Amino acid sequence: MELETEEDNNNREKKEEEKEEEKKEEEMRRIISWNEEAREMYREKTEEDF
Repeated sequence: MELETEEDNNNREKKEEEKEEEKKEEEMRRIISWNEEAREMYREKTEEDF
């Protein structure tokens, strides 16, 4: 069994951090998309009312 070197450990931690960052960015894109959809629906609804 090979021991993990400090460099291996740092690389693994960096990859894990990058995955977490990607998840956060994807969540933000999803929220922005929902917000844009809601804004468009509101705009359509208010146009119908006037």
